Amino acid sequence: MKKFLFFGLSLLYSIYSNGQANLPFEVELDTMNIFQLGGIQSYAIGQSDGKWLIIGGRLDGLHKRQPWASFDPAGNNNSLIVIDPVLKQKWSAPLSSL
Repeated sequence: MKKFLFFGLSLLYSIYSNGQANLPFEVELDTMNIFQLGGIQSYAIGQSDGKWLIIGGRLDGLHKRQPWASFDPAGNNNSLIVIDPVLKQKWSAPLSSL
């Protein structure tokens, strides 16, 4: 969850540092802990009936700075992840089960 918070704060800093401090909206970040969710980046997300579906992405954080080690297949998210933010639960199933 700290990665999500870092991303949000980075986005806000980027907006304010570009001289756009008078925006017609506000951004509020709330943190939540979901047991064994882990970190993920560069994913696609959908929402239905209050639940979130995460597809794809990387599980190993930012890619390494070495071209030969970047985007190692071992860091691929090969699961569909469903999150219930109200009950703070997650379920997952491998993509191979489709």
